[in-house]
Amino acid sequence: MQSKKRSLRICEVHPEIAFWLMNSENEVADSKKTQAGAERRKKLLTEWKLPRHIMDRRPPKGAGTDDLLDALACAAIARRIHAGLAQPFPDPPPRDALGLPMAIWA
Repeated sequence: MQSKKRSLRICEVHPEIAFWLMNSENEVADSKKTQAGAERRKKLLTEWKLPRHIMDRRPPKGAGTDDLLDALACAAIARRIHAGLAQPFPDPPPRDALGLPMAIWA
């Protein structure tokens, strides 16, 4: 029973899948390591109602701007999961030996 409870609380997300979804299910053309790529991702995050002032802050020590933007993309998907709007990839997800779903959510 505990495994099923955990499966409802633990969801895997991936920032590139999140940005793909935000970008109308298209890959973001510019590398996240470039200024153009960072600006495009900031625009997408802003459109998804994440606060711009957080994106423009200096990342924590040891992290780059791309790391900060990736974390914010994952936060956007967490919000979708909480609202019941996220979808699993693949759908339906396969199950592991414990019966837990194996999927990336977006």
